[in-house]
Amino acid sequence: MNNNLTMEFSINKDNNAINIKREFAASLTKVWDAYTKSEILDLWWAPKPWQTKTKSMDFREGGRWFYAMCGPEGEEHWCIADYIKIQKQKSFTATDGFADADGKVNNEMPQSKWKVEFKDLTKNKCLVTSEITFGSLEQLETTIQMGFKEGITMAMEGLDEYLLTMRSKSEMEFSLDKENKTVTIKREFDAGLSLVWNAFTKQEILDQWWAPKPFESRTKIMNFEVGGRRFYAMVFPDGGERWSIQKYTSISPKTNFKMSSNFSDSAENPELPGSDWDFNFNEQNGKTKVTITIYNESRERMEKMIEMGFKEGITATLDELEVLLTKLSQ
Repeated sequence: MNNNLTMEFSINKDNNAINIKREFAASLTKVWDAYTKSEILDLWWAPKPWQTKTKSMDFREGGRWFYAMCGPEGEEHWCIADYIKIQKQKSFTATDGFADADGKVNNEMPQSKWKVEFKDLTKNKCLVTSEITFGSLEQLETTIQMGFKEGITMAMEGLDEYLLTMRSKSEMEFSLDKENKTVTIKREFDAGLSLVWNAFTKQEILDQWWAPKPFESRTKIMNFEVGGRRFYAMVFPDGGERWSIQKYTSISPKTNFKMSSNFSDSAENPELPGSDWDFNFNEQNGKTKVTITIYNESRERMEKMIEMGFKEGITATLDELEVLLTKLSQ
């Protein structure tokens, strides 16, 4: 969880209520959708390793969400939320209670009324305030004893992770020019130029993202200067290594750099042919667009690279960078 995001949890026994204030690093629209669409709720509403499974959802006044909390051993705890009042992207009120698999409410378990309010703080920060009231102090105390505070805290951290992932799905342009044997990639990042430049040029940051999961990047040597090189390995989950050499041929700080790239063995003997990479950086309105052009020696080499899954790999790798930049920006 990002410690810069507000999380306040308080209990008011006089009113039989729990009050939660929680900030999320996303727009109001995205957070509203995360609370009101079953396909998103199923991704975060349960604290890990539990999962949420929606049987039906009708998000409207008078509608119902019927879902189960599913445990790692196959446990199912069914719940029903009945929506009372909805003000789009402002608030909703609902009753919530446990039920059986047929939708019959279990009156022996605590039932509550939720009033959830949403406030847009900045372009990418939203505050959610939840007031949860119970019919009696006993029901409130039972809910707390069941681990509600710990569970809702973990669930909201799951929402943090989901929102980070969604921010990583920025639109990427990927194009091939078979005549000129080039691949061009354009990707915009929601981060300043200095941070993005450092992410491409500093070893300690590169090794955190320059590999699609479950692979890892491990740099043995790097000196980012004209004539310098980066010698690194892609490390497989089983410990296997695929070594590469990148040699820097031109650098214009925070604007452009060029390099050659070749696979190699662990002794830095390059495999030929390789490819030439051209990186361009441009910042506008606090966002940085990176354009990468890759020049191949032959059309056959380019087509083989694509067949080997290069597009999928570079997309996943740049997604890793987007998530990392979000964390580093906070």
